[in-house]
Amino acid sequence: MSTFRRLLPAATLAAAFTVGAPAANAAVPCFKTYANPGWKVQSDGSLMNSLQSGGSAGDQGYGRLKVGGVAYPQLEGSLCAQADQAMSMPGRKLGAFTVSRSISGSGGKLRWLDTITNPGGGQMVSVDFGLEVLGSQLIKTSESGNDSADADDHWTVHQSQTLFSTHQWGQTGTVAQPDVVSEDDGPRWEDDFGDMDDDATLRYSFFIGGGQTVRLLHAIGTAPSLVDAKASAQNAAGLLSGFSRSFADDIVNFGNDVDGDGVSKFADDCPSEKAETVNGCPAAVVPAPPADPVDPQAPAPPAPGETPATPQPDA
Repeated sequence: MSTFRRLLPAATLAAAFTVGAPAANAAVPCFKTYANPGWKVQSDGSLMNSLQSGGSAGDQGYGRLKVGGVAYPQLEGSLCAQADQAMSMPGRKLGAFTVSRSISGSGGKLRWLDTITNPGGGQMVSVDFGLEVLGSQLIKTSESGNDSADADDHWTVHQSQTLFSTHQWGQTGTVAQPDVVSEDDGPRWEDDFGDMDDDATLRYSFFIGGGQTVRLLHAIGTAPSLVDAKASAQNAAGLLSGFSRSFADDIVNFGNDVDGDGVSKFADDCPSEKAETVNGCPAAVVPAPPADPVDPQAPAPPAPGETPATPQPDA
């Protein structure tokens, strides 16, 4: 994990997403509605709901986060940096780690980018990411080709009425490989007919070095048909749209060459575009320098009873 970058100062760790961002990002309370296709995100970064035409993509609490057994809190009264289709949430100290969240809408998907830094010595970190769905959302297929998901899977497609939804959480052979734990603590996520709360948790456990930062990326999306949804769920490169190389470098649950162009993400200036050039960009494309992170509030106030996070210098 020597390639991981040090965490930017916690109060400046914000605008990971450049897609659709206006020139200025207003600091507003941590609650946002993404107009299309209709996700509402609450102040801990999880969904309030995602009611859409023809069904639902996810239920309340989808995207809830725990690091080291400590939940990312509801940020009552706190401020976040918001753009048209993006929200950046301030760093919070969760146990031994400092954690911030960014949520963006792009290409019909909602993406969570969770940034975790370890200010102490090297140690294992446990991360739980919640997958909340309605009981009416049936798993139609998964990466392994059946109607359930386990540790060998990294995406699923569900159907809710006439809507198909995709759920993506990584690729094989990466540092961070989660167990997919169903609500009854079973090792497989599947429909339990008669149970109106068919939820699961992605449970990660991996090593993070002292002073290092990692990022985990998760996404949900919608599609009008099973064929379209499956194609979308298999498209990992599209999840990196609008990401700079430095952000792609630290995403540990996706591979070193997400766009499949033979250029490592550590050298790929266009990590979501397949182009077999030296810098991984189409020959005619000169990538713009990444936008400076937005400072939603400086410093972010600690939660009650919490020790303020100490920012780590950028290496």
